[in-house]
Amino acid sequence: FEEFYHHMYLPYAVQTFGEGARTWPPEVLEKSFRAGELLLVSRQGVPVAGELIDYAKPVPQLLVLGVRDASRELVHEGVIGALYHFALRHLESKGFRRVEVGKSRAFLNDGILRYKKKLGLRLLGPAEGRFYLRVLRHTEATKTFLQTNPLIFERDGALYGAVFPE
Repeated sequence: FEEFYHHMYLPYAVQTFGEGARTWPPEVLEKSFRAGELLLVSRQGVPVAGELIDYAKPVPQLLVLGVRDASRELVHEGVIGALYHFALRHLESKGFRRVEVGKSRAFLNDGILRYKKKLGLRLLGPAEGRFYLRVLRHTEATKTFLQTNPLIFERDGALYGAVFPE
């Protein structure tokens, strides 16, 4: 767990999300580790990526993942895809028909959301961390932000996409 946390998860989260990274403290993830599983992908016998599977709920959750030293080379070689592939196959072999793959940002052009969609995954509903968007002034910056960031929103229990053309 320590190796995964300090050399895969933390570096990858910080590099991927920069100042916007919200990382879990080690003691929180260690609880999930003890009650769950840590799937590791290795190259020539050396773990290069990992994914923590949490079994705290009836539907298992792919909680967090990491790539050794946040290596972009490993990411480009497909190690993230390998993590998803092997985790989903492993959980299917254990009899699970559903898996939570974690939260995504509400913006339709979010890379992680697009990647999950490419894997054939679907949105089930909003997460508890909601935000409210209210345009206070119609400025060029507001216009540019809305035009370049289509988003997902919920109304009456259904999910919708919002785009803002010229």
